[in-house]
Amino acid sequence: MNLSQNEKMAVFKFLGAMAAADGKVDPREVVVSTLEGTRMGLKTSEIEDFLKEVDKMEYSEALAHIAQMNTENKKYVAAVLGVMMDADGKINVSEFKLWNFVSYICKLPPMNLAEALTYYNNLSL
Repeated sequence: MNLSQNEKMAVFKFLGAMAAADGKVDPREVVVSTLEGTRMGLKTSEIEDFLKEVDKMEYSEALAHIAQMNTENKKYVAAVLGVMMDADGKINVSEFKLWNFVSYICKLPPMNLAEALTYYNNLSL
């Protein structure tokens, strides 16, 4: 997985949206975000500035960046959003709708939650 800076920010934009979709951010959702920052090669000293840039990105821009990703990166996005949706052990309707929305708009590869979890668990850091 090789993501541009804008693609990384787009992924984080929707990780944040997914974490907040049910009205509360669970500590397990923070763990998923932290793991993804590590996977993307973000250094601890870069996180604060990176997240400020993510906050500035419009959702429409994030969707555009995800939509133009290659198939393998889109598969990663579908999986990581599924993992974030499931991170707290409860799938809220708002989370599921967001996952379906991003998947539809960005033409992510079809994936159910079990497939997302399996794909994600097989990713290396």
